[in-house]
Amino acid sequence: MIDNAIFYNNGRLNRNKLKETWVRANLPDLYYQIVNFKLVVDIEHFSQRMYHYINDMNDYPKCVYCTNSNERYQSFTTGYSDFCSKKCALAYSRPSIEYKRKCNTIDKYGVAHTSMLNSTKKKQRETNNKLYGGISPACSKDIQLKMRSTNMARYNVEYVMQSKDIKTLYRDNRNKSAIEEITERYNLNVRSYDGDLFTIFCNICNKSYKSQRHMLYQRIERYKVNPCMNCNSINSNSSSYEDELYKYLSIYDITIKKNHRIDNQEIDIYLPDFNIGIEINGLYWHSEIKKNKDYHKNKSDFFSSIGIKILHIWEDDWLLRPDIVKNVIIDKLGIGKVHNISASNCTISTLTSNELNSYIYNNTIEYINGSNISIGLRYNNDLVSVMSFNITNNLNTLALFSDKLTYNIDNSGTTLFNYFIDNYSPNNLVAYIDNDYYRMDSNYLLDLGFVFEKAIEPTYYLCKNQRRFTRDDIINMCDYYKVYNSGILKYNYSF
Repeated sequence: MIDNAIFYNNGRLNRNKLKETWVRANLPDLYYQIVNFKLVVDIEHFSQRMYHYINDMNDYPKCVYCTNSNERYQSFTTGYSDFCSKKCALAYSRPSIEYKRKCNTIDKYGVAHTSMLNSTKKKQRETNNKLYGGISPACSKDIQLKMRSTNMARYNVEYVMQSKDIKTLYRDNRNKSAIEEITERYNLNVRSYDGDLFTIFCNICNKSYKSQRHMLYQRIERYKVNPCMNCNSINSNSSSYEDELYKYLSIYDITIKKNHRIDNQEIDIYLPDFNIGIEINGLYWHSEIKKNKDYHKNKSDFFSSIGIKILHIWEDDWLLRPDIVKNVIIDKLGIGKVHNISASNCTISTLTSNELNSYIYNNTIEYINGSNISIGLRYNNDLVSVMSFNITNNLNTLALFSDKLTYNIDNSGTTLFNYFIDNYSPNNLVAYIDNDYYRMDSNYLLDLGFVFEKAIEPTYYLCKNQRRFTRDDIINMCDYYKVYNSGILKYNYSF
């Protein structure tokens, strides 16, 4: 091997010395060694071949991300790129970049992305309305006509997805990508994918089994067990989430019954001292694929008829915010309240969206959309209670009322509600209670003067990759499945 300094003049690389003619004329021994250096790959460029010789490399290096052969030679001084493609470079850096961007945006605006800000949404609507006469460019009749004309010229249909060929191509590409992803990610022998279930051949039992993407993640990444449904069948009597919650509740001096049955109806965890049952709902196994639309509502209604309230804990909440879920449950039982104060000792103030979002994230499971008036109680400058409203021209809604976890605050709801009535003078007001959590209890509303109006049928979330999304969150609904909640209760306040 040689000293690279021979190719430099006064510290600067002389590129003429990298040429094959110069090396052959001035360094014949080196030239002979380079051209006879054994490589397992075919490299024609002389300076690249010389780089391999000097660095004793008889093959291409491996990509840092995918470990495939990396042929992206850059120069004699820098050698090869760390990645075999821009795709791998982006994939390698994307998690850290996205995480930093998300953290910075949350710190600055209180939301994960600026598009979630009401001010941004308003500006988008105003711009689109000015340019296109509606909330999006697609509202423009000229653009609609152009889109249909283009589709007719290309596909002989007005809308792309009306084309059978496009539908087939989209489905095949989607399924192919899914198979490649799961095969590479988990090193499984995936035979097929139908848009929902993967058919996988197990090399241990030599049988095929079907599994959903979420279940593969749970078994392989979270619990590190054999994913095969034949070798490792599902235990229908219990789930790991139930075991985790049972273990957590066991630290308190309360009676806990697991898989408790009453008249052929089962509760995952029953707390008889409080007449409260807790259901742990896995997204896939409690979706429309496995349960009918009214399953959760019927279960809640049945146990409510015998005086037992059911708390439905959804898998994504448990996975993403386990500590908050645990605290909400303990708060609901009333055994975790260690601060007792009165609303008369607090000051009332309006809240910024950042303050509201931070409070919601740290004290509730629920997600509030469209709240534009928020007020709160502060005790020693600490925000301890919040009430928020969505005020529109036609309908005003009490969106959230919540005392801070571990706090018991006398008259907090009445104090905040009366402040809102006195300062904003609404002419109508309704409130909705999500049956899943009972976070804003019906007793609060009745004490404030609300009257129960009706029960609303269960609404659904669209699910993908262990997350629930509202319909407003989703643009392309392919590959999503539905889970239905246990219904909504509507209350009305008369003026």
